[in-house]
Amino acid sequence: MLNLLFKQTNFLNKITQNVQNNTKQSILREKVKKRRNEIENTDLKTLPKSDLVYGQTNEDLKRLDFILGQKSAKRIKESTRAGWHERHQNKSSKQSYTELKSKLSQDLINAPLSQTLKIKQKQEYLEKHKNIPNKDPDSKNQIFKNQKFDSTLLEKIKEKKLGKFKQEKPKQGTTKLETVRKEATKDIERFFGSKLKFIGAARSSSSFLPETLPEVAFIGRSNVGKSSLINALTQRGLAKTSSKPGQTQSINWFELGSTLYLVDLPGYGFAFAKEQKLEEWSEITHHYLTERKCISCIFILVDSRHGLKDSDRQLLLELDKNKIKTHIILTKADLTLQGDLVKRIHLVNEEIEKNYHYSALPVLPISSKNFTGISDLSKLIKLMKLKVKPIKTNPNLQPKQILSPQDFELKKQKLLEKKKENLRKLTINKK
Repeated sequence: MLNLLFKQTNFLNKITQNVQNNTKQSILREKVKKRRNEIENTDLKTLPKSDLVYGQTNEDLKRLDFILGQKSAKRIKESTRAGWHERHQNKSSKQSYTELKSKLSQDLINAPLSQTLKIKQKQEYLEKHKNIPNKDPDSKNQIFKNQKFDSTLLEKIKEKKLGKFKQEKPKQGTTKLETVRKEATKDIERFFGSKLKFIGAARSSSSFLPETLPEVAFIGRSNVGKSSLINALTQRGLAKTSSKPGQTQSINWFELGSTLYLVDLPGYGFAFAKEQKLEEWSEITHHYLTERKCISCIFILVDSRHGLKDSDRQLLLELDKNKIKTHIILTKADLTLQGDLVKRIHLVNEEIEKNYHYSALPVLPISSKNFTGISDLSKLIKLMKLKVKPIKTNPNLQPKQILSPQDFELKKQKLLEKKKENLRKLTINKK
């Protein structure tokens, strides 16, 4: 009997598992069909290229999440999302060498004189690279590869030991990283060795600190290395850091030597956080950047591997309209080759000169891991601090009153009378 019951239960469990699997498969099939219909009916060009804040309540963003899938859409960073629709179209419609050649010849006939040189360059490139027809000479990667740079700038970067470089074997008991850090920290200003305090954090505009000292703010895309840069500057670990983007969820103030505030702002772009939180961060940061009057400079942090993104450009335009001083810092310089770093600096400098008037030049390459390039930043920030420490007054203390000679004598008499009464009480108690 027990064997029969055991067999029946196993049989029933198998049936339930099969039913559950069938239902899951049917749900997945329906989702795939809907996704295919959505891709066919939507113009991929209309979808957003990039946003200042990821996760806004927008129909286009929801559609993009549905096409890619929520998990993959959340994990896709801004760097991969920029120009996603163009890459998707290039993959779906691959042209052969003969088709591209015929198309370029037709374009040459119909094109005006100003565009004929570009089309001829494309034809020459096609003849050289017959096996790779999809590569365009006007693409961002090709422009970056063909970019020329000054040899003097490369020599300066080699002297400062920025970017990837070969290092000699260090002495016994020390690592390569320690030797580079020792050399880099020698030139950092002594001012950054003074007292550093975490004063407070704000998650709403009502809880901002009073505007007493000049402020230097650090902003950039999430996981670009804002808090790690503050730690490298001050040689302390007060600012919280993590590998996950979106760790700083509030505006944090750090007082340095009671003459300057270092402000760590929350990042924009991709972050592991809810949509409501991201919208709140954007509102607070916008309010801080536009309406705060004690800001002496805003340092915009950009990844040296990727360069300026659309979200960075939007922020620079907003700050430029409000006539706010900015300075761009290229972070993670230790992860890029020295030649590529020089090219990136040249491209970013050119773009800033053309489009943005209130952004200072040149761009500062920095590595918060090796501490290289931080000495240049420390010299800049030192000029922004107060020259004299402010006198701190206690609001509870009352100011001293100057008494007239008559009032002073009356006060003396009252004190003498009080002393006599106290002596009388003591004598009575002893008896």
